[in-house]
Amino acid sequence: MRIRWNLIVLLILLFVGQAFAAGESELQVRASKPGGIVSMEREIDDSKVLLSVSDADKKPMFGLTISDFVVTKGGRTAKITSVQPVAESLDVPRNIVLVLDNSDSMRQRNAVEPLLAGVDELLKIVRPIDQVQVVVFGREKVSMGGRDLRVRTFKSNKPGELKNFVAEVYRDGMTSTTVLHEGMLAGLDLISTMPANEPRFMVVFSDGEDLNSAYKGDEVFKATAGLARFNAYSIDYMPGPATDKFLKKFAEDNHGEIWKATSETNLVPIFQSVASKMEYYYVVSYLSRPREPGGCSVQPGHQ
Repeated sequence: MRIRWNLIVLLILLFVGQAFAAGESELQVRASKPGGIVSMEREIDDSKVLLSVSDADKKPMFGLTISDFVVTKGGRTAKITSVQPVAESLDVPRNIVLVLDNSDSMRQRNAVEPLLAGVDELLKIVRPIDQVQVVVFGREKVSMGGRDLRVRTFKSNKPGELKNFVAEVYRDGMTSTTVLHEGMLAGLDLISTMPANEPRFMVVFSDGEDLNSAYKGDEVFKATAGLARFNAYSIDYMPGPATDKFLKKFAEDNHGEIWKATSETNLVPIFQSVASKMEYYYVVSYLSRPREPGGCSVQPGHQ
């Protein structure tokens, strides 16, 4: 009986010791700047972490420096060696999918040039380590994600090549059909092939409701099931003052936001706002004491 009790006590002590070690190894980052809320994205390695910071209204906080963060690891305060905006870092690629409505109504509304100018603003943030995929409506079907979709795609990390492709589409590749759902399904298939441990963004621009897709909107929402985190941003240029419910739900269900463009003059500032959303990540580098055995878990911290 005594041996059995000794064994139970030993197992309890081992369990408590392991739990303490695991707790001691947790990495936590909080913002010392008042109102800053830190969202941990991922650990890049044992001395770097990718995160974003927003205020209580979920607006991104820019211009933060070493003095604006506190890092603890293993129960000890770590020394922060650098804080870099993601735009200045070569550690974290961004993966961006642009789904653009190139139906002929864009030409009829005299919105092609403002749209091209807006896309140019977004492409200004693209770095050599980033990857961008553009999806537009097409005349021929291609197989993507087990579906036949009327789309064209183009991939590059060079802003000049991307701008030339989009310009060519709106010059020679306008379509008489609006297959928004098919374009979004193609975009989600591309998102699924991108590394889940890197920032992923999907931007959807449309100037009209879907009229001609072979798939319903429910198929788009089903396609997001099982996808790891990505940020969806919708730009609604549909006629009328109301915000499109479908695009709104898509954005809000996938960690994003929707903008309503009531005229073509809104397009450039809206694309600039979308670009800013992709810029408010930080790479925080730090030095800490050797980590205790038991692994490391990541938890969000805030103040």
